[in-house]
Amino acid sequence: MKIFFLISMLCMALTAATIVESIPGTTQHSWTAMQEYTRPIIREDGITTINLHFRVYRYGSATANLPFVVQVHEWGGGWDTMEPKYYYMPNGLSFAAINFQFENSSDNTWNWWYGNVNLSTSRTIPWIHNAIISIIHECETTDLVQTAVGATIDTNRIYITGGSIGGTGTHQLGMRHPEIFAAYFAMSGWSRFDDEGGVCGANAFQSSFLKIIGSCEGCDRGYPIKYPDRDTVYIKVNADQTHLPLGPELRAMDYTNLAYYLDQVRDPSWPAPFAMFSGNVPPVYGHNDLNHMGDNLWPVLEAQKRGYVYLRGNSFNLFNGGMQYMQNFRRNQSFLAFTNRNYGLNDCLYLDGCTTTGRFNDIAVHGWDHTTIVDETNHYYVKLTGAGTADVTLRRLQQLVHTPGTVYDLKINNTASGQITADQYGLVTIPQVADAASIDLVVHGSGVDQGTDLQASDVVIAPNPFNPAVTISVGASRIIESSRASVTPLHLAIYNANGRFVTDLTSHIINGSVSWDASNQPSGIYIIKVRMGHREIIKRATLLK
Repeated sequence: MKIFFLISMLCMALTAATIVESIPGTTQHSWTAMQEYTRPIIREDGITTINLHFRVYRYGSATANLPFVVQVHEWGGGWDTMEPKYYYMPNGLSFAAINFQFENSSDNTWNWWYGNVNLSTSRTIPWIHNAIISIIHECETTDLVQTAVGATIDTNRIYITGGSIGGTGTHQLGMRHPEIFAAYFAMSGWSRFDDEGGVCGANAFQSSFLKIIGSCEGCDRGYPIKYPDRDTVYIKVNADQTHLPLGPELRAMDYTNLAYYLDQVRDPSWPAPFAMFSGNVPPVYGHNDLNHMGDNLWPVLEAQKRGYVYLRGNSFNLFNGGMQYMQNFRRNQSFLAFTNRNYGLNDCLYLDGCTTTGRFNDIAVHGWDHTTIVDETNHYYVKLTGAGTADVTLRRLQQLVHTPGTVYDLKINNTASGQITADQYGLVTIPQVADAASIDLVVHGSGVDQGTDLQASDVVIAPNPFNPAVTISVGASRIIESSRASVTPLHLAIYNANGRFVTDLTSHIINGSVSWDASNQPSGIYIIKVRMGHREIIKRATLLK
């Protein structure tokens, strides 16, 4: 029998109710508007219909193109456990959000954000996973969010988060859907489902997971149906990614193990979102959390040179406010991956007996300024921040040519530093970049001039702070040099503190100078990008009204 995912558009009853109440325990980020919806989802095994509830929120002002945060609940959780977590979002950030919850969320036969086995075929059906993605896609492509809370969303800034079992769902949904998510944040969630030694029923908590994707005999925990042996349960590749063609069948236990998934199903070119996650120490629930959580995943992320932050510790604490990092990632902008680092935890393998707590790949120590990124067909530029030395790999490139074997001329801190070649996967890695260096790449032989060595001192902003007008000027000597080099003399654009484009002033520049009237803009910090040829300077100006 052909198995397929079904959310019937004909029989889908959509109910909405406006709710006005405060969120207990939150003062910083109480929502401004919210509506709740119910969708009946037909389980593919034909046993029952499940009501999927979701709430759409707005926090802060109803401005256009808000970031959009998706949250899935933990074991037995609901609105009252999810909503307070938005307290940890950065001060003053306006954003929209959607939370998902099932009826009878303690029923562990179907609420674990993936799916379960069809008894007649021994095939795992990710119907929950696909239902969630279907609704998120609806939020992307229709006016559902605007109708619900009076704001539009930025489809390049969609994020997903959750804790415990919600963290498990975040891993599965986030890693597999780079076409939707810019980054994900999984708090104390599992990155693999199978039990430690393959002994079914050895631990009730592990058995719950086994039930979802095809458990073995004796793991029913009092439920009337015993599922087939886990080794006989399969899933088709991409059954949980309906935007991709179906692939061959794999053992479901392997396919839902993200380390196996990345290592055996996807090569390093898979454009996974930036991943942030935590894992518990010491082990809890009678099983080894480290080997099911971050320690299962981080070694393959290292090997494939992927962007991630892993907090190893007894942590359900949102990285002490670490959700603030998500807002700086965009689906339509590259990010950096740091490997071969001289800071933080690196070779601390659980399998070697290491249970040291701390952070792997902490971008708060060694990161980058996303507002400095220039990503063009033949040129790339970025400015690092912080301190440390690491290999830097460019991920999720948008424009830069990065086919295998492409050669680039490299400048570090505006000094020629030889050439770099893209590897067999098209990945571009610059070895051992130190501290807050700038990285400047040009495709070799492209004829692109890396610029006229524009310096920060050449760009003058006055007054600063300003109200309501400011003048941006570039030294006359640089204008003359640029003209002789036969490159674009000057390009100037302004962004707000969240990196959102405000205006392009290039066409208004006269003799290297331009005035910007910000009367219609709110007070705050504005980012001014000045590019001459292919050298970019970033400065900040403060509007005080």
